[in-house]
Amino acid sequence: MSYILSLNKEHFAFRQKKAEELYLAADRYIKDIYSIYLYYYPYMKGERTYDQVVKDIAELKSAPNTSHPTLQMLTKFYFPEILPALQKLDEERTRMNLLVHPRSGKDYDAFHSAMKALGEASDELLQAIILQGQQFAGLPNPRVLFDAWFRKGIKSKT
Repeated sequence: MSYILSLNKEHFAFRQKKAEELYLAADRYIKDIYSIYLYYYPYMKGERTYDQVVKDIAELKSAPNTSHPTLQMLTKFYFPEILPALQKLDEERTRMNLLVHPRSGKDYDAFHSAMKALGEASDELLQAIILQGQQFAGLPNPRVLFDAWFRKGIKSKT
């Protein structure tokens, strides 16, 4: 019985660690998205040119960002249940990219609406991660583990 508890404890600790890594990667990715798109507000208002905004963003990015690949990897490996929330966030980001493109014109209202939708998709992703992580925040009831172990032992003897 102690062997089963030990294995289960290690499994839960491992999964909890992965959930925490996933949350941190998602949080970093979302902050990176916002830090970039906030630069486009003056462009959409006609206060700056597209080239000025692109130059400002290039100066902002000092190191390559690995949060999105990490987010995708952890989601696909360990938490596929949250993939729909991640896909929704990526769809909203694609929508933002289309809106800020110089050929799209400057539609401030559409941009503001898309930023709001991006925020909602971000919140949904983080909430989905939290719900998954909460499953591993503590060990299950030892009585449930014992019952499962006991039933497995009985089945194997019959």
